Amino acid sequence: MSMGQSANTQYTKKVLEESFELFEAIDNEDDWHIIEELGDILLQVLLHTSIGKKKAFLI
Repeated sequence: MSMGQSANTQYTKKVLEESFELFEAIDNEDDWHIIEELGDILLQVLLHTSIGKKKAFLI
């Protein structure tokens, strides 16, 4: 079971946005920004996992 097309699209866009920001930080060798973007990506994963569990979409 999935979270729905709209939720999946929104999640995908946010994760891609954060990923591109991470790539930029890596290219710039900006350690602080790399750490910040990794944290942002982790937050998105945890947030959407929690939402999915609450809505019984994930086991």
